[in-house]
Amino acid sequence: MNWFQHLANFICKAIKKEIPFQVGNNELLVRGILHPMFYSNSNKTVKREAFLPPSNRQDVSLLRHGYSTDNFCKIHASSLVIKDNQYCGLATFCAFHPKEVFDSIIPAERIKVEIKGTPIDENGVYISTPPVYKKSRGLPMHADMLYETPLVKGAPQTKHRQFANKLAKVSNYFHDPKPNSQKWSGEKLKWAKKNDNS
Repeated sequence: MNWFQHLANFICKAIKKEIPFQVGNNELLVRGILHPMFYSNSNKTVKREAFLPPSNRQDVSLLRHGYSTDNFCKIHASSLVIKDNQYCGLATFCAFHPKEVFDSIIPAERIKVEIKGTPIDENGVYISTPPVYKKSRGLPMHADMLYETPLVKGAPQTKHRQFANKLAKVSNYFHDPKPNSQKWSGEKLKWAKKNDNS
């Protein structure tokens, strides 16, 4: 690479915010929440299903908030179509929470889970090599929570469910007061430690 290409790359990075593939420990992650699949109106809580992969898959789709906005997260989540479920809000947790949840489970009942940056281009294809920028088309801020084994349809999958149940309790839920609007009008997305009474 000659000096001109180096200079062009430097300028490009200065103008565009590059998104690293590695997800930082303190990054805020966002999950779109649909009712009734992921949220219980009667209990006002996020269900474990929000953090379980679809049948016979290992991945749970997330957005990296640091490379997005509250509005974008809402628009993307509200565009999801899963049977007769309706978008109702967003849930957040930090990238270090899956490790904390893993450590809180007795070794014989643990399942490994990792968070990976998995940017997607405008054609819905995963981007496998950098660079990816905040302004790139598609979902450059996409990430996946990956379980070490798929959630097999019809099998008990106790380890998956226990992990997802604990992560649901750690997560913060933000109800969308105007789910049909194109703008997020709820509380600013963040993660805050819950009271022991919650």
